[in-house]
Amino acid sequence: MPVACYDEAMSNLQIKNVPQRLHAELRLRAELDGLSLRDYVLGLLEREVALPTVQEWLEELDRLGPTKTTESAAEMIAAVRREREAELEERMP
Repeated sequence: MPVACYDEAMSNLQIKNVPQRLHAELRLRAELDGLSLRDYVLGLLEREVALPTVQEWLEELDRLGPTKTTESAAEMIAAVRREREAELEERMP
């Protein structure tokens, strides 16, 4: 009897009662990406678990402490917008 070999153990996950509109949207996005629904949803889950939890994120913010700056938030936003606009202009033919 042949035995399948995997690099790591695999588990199953079943999600019941998925709203039809959500299922249809996931299926459409998977198709547009050229993926099976399974592979598309698995990718979504992998990206989600790669992010820090809310608790981890809050702990990191506490560890970093407050940021001190000589510019106002409005000035910083304006500077970033100018940089972005300059970059976009460079990329335009």
